[in-house]
Amino acid sequence: MRVRIGFVAISLALLVSLFATYRVAGKDKKDHFEFNGLIESLPNAGLLGDWAVSGHTVHVSINTQIKIDDGILPAVNAFVEIKGTLLPDGSVVATEIDITDGAGVVREAVFSAFINSLPPGGLAGDWVTSGTHLTVSAATRIKQDAGPIALKDFVQVRGFIESDGSVTATEIDVESVPGSTHQIQLEGFVDALPAGLIGDWSLNGTSVHATAAATFRIEHGVPAVNAFVEVKGFLLVDGSVNATEIDVDAVPGSARQFEFSDFVAALPDADVIGDWMISGHTIQVSDTTHIHQDQGIVAVHAFVKVTGLLLPDGKVDAVDIQVQASPTRGGRITLRGFIANLPSAGLIGDWGVSGRTVHVGNDTRVKAKKGLAVVVGSFVDIRGVLGADGSITASKITVRF
Repeated sequence: MRVRIGFVAISLALLVSLFATYRVAGKDKKDHFEFNGLIESLPNAGLLGDWAVSGHTVHVSINTQIKIDDGILPAVNAFVEIKGTLLPDGSVVATEIDITDGAGVVREAVFSAFINSLPPGGLAGDWVTSGTHLTVSAATRIKQDAGPIALKDFVQVRGFIESDGSVTATEIDVESVPGSTHQIQLEGFVDALPAGLIGDWSLNGTSVHATAAATFRIEHGVPAVNAFVEVKGFLLVDGSVNATEIDVDAVPGSARQFEFSDFVAALPDADVIGDWMISGHTIQVSDTTHIHQDQGIVAVHAFVKVTGLLLPDGKVDAVDIQVQASPTRGGRITLRGFIANLPSAGLIGDWGVSGRTVHVGNDTRVKAKKGLAVVVGSFVDIRGVLGADGSITASKITVRF
């Protein structure tokens, strides 16, 4: 699925300005048109016919390719990306529709971890895997091809994140058991390492034995504390790993971008901008960080993929953050789009932006660049909290143009 933090709402009142902008970008392909927004209505039966999407009539035929790769069916309030031809009357003949988000959709997190504890007397109950609490029931699919479930197993978990940070497991797959010939692959930040490459390392609390037989890939830097590495090896009976390969992805102070995935442990108090805490490291998030929230909303316990630079002090300067799963539909969000409507008097009240209702109150900070006014057609950045109904309670609004 393609991901974006900026959503563009199209209304008939904005067609002229938007199409003019498009003509500059599209040059000789003036009949090609792309926009995204919320589905407002669908045909009475089936999907063929006229849809209403953020103020546009969208003609859908058997020639329209509808992508539902994430299993989200077209429905009112689903968010969609549309490609097609813009007709003189302002409607669009759709050639491609991508369903990117649906009302109430919560996606599963997928991660690998070690089993720390199991319930007594069976598999159903509360587990702990690498510090994350799992709820396992009879409905959880458990694959034990690599070996039986036991303490210190290395498993892949798929499940839904709950508001308390626990995960309701839908599937658990044993990837390796202690003493088996199945290699595992893990990644993380180096907690400690020997004076040379040979000896015992500590990786996110896991002991890793590096011998002369291991392959070391250090073209991206010499290993050091806080370096980010990938390890392949065999799981031993004591829960440690005998490494066959250690690959250094990034070292502190490197100019090379790297990426990792984990749960969000902490966020700034009032905004997404500031210091996050993930994998025991401070993640610096700024106005230039691209945050993608179409698969989930930024929140504590959300599972995210971070791309960034490893700073000399071990902090990470985030370039890109992809929310892969979130506990709820609610949470902090940044929305970018055109204002479709404003309150009848003043700025306090409900705005329409990118097909969403934006609640603006006395506590909302509204900023405009010099010479700009807040009017219908203005392009704005909105920061706030996404509610379960899809509306946003704005904390800050900035008029860009």
